[in-house]
Amino acid sequence: SELREAAAAVAKAAFDSLRVENPDAKIVLMGDLNDDPGDKSVRVVLNAKKQVREVASGGYYNTTWRLYDKGIGSLAYQGKWSLFDQIIISQSLLGEDYSSFRFWKTEVFNRDFLIQKEGKNKGYPLRTFSNNTFINGYSDHLPVILYLIRQE
Repeated sequence: SELREAAAAVAKAAFDSLRVENPDAKIVLMGDLNDDPGDKSVRVVLNAKKQVREVASGGYYNTTWRLYDKGIGSLAYQGKWSLFDQIIISQSLLGEDYSSFRFWKTEVFNRDFLIQKEGKNKGYPLRTFSNNTFINGYSDHLPVILYLIRQE
């Protein structure tokens, strides 16, 4: 939507302004973007790349896109998984120099205790509330984890 694209433009401007101050800044943008990795707000406006090799100097990598391509999502709606919860990193977190923190992997934390066991939402994330009823769950979204590593 136009609003999500406008929000992405604000985030990109903030990203870029940090890079002006420090071109090697290690930046992480994460959250519920309300769009999937291939949607215009992420793919075009944020210009977050799908493959590490596509990321130019000063560019951004969408660590969750490959998960999405494998059918992995963080939320489900009407039988379809989406990956609105994304983690996008600056190019300075990529590479093989592990003397400082570098990207290793991203995971959607999908564990049995986080999944609805019965009812119309069986197989979906176990919500805290359903139809204004407290069901003692966690969220309608699964957590997404970014792993950064460095040498000791």
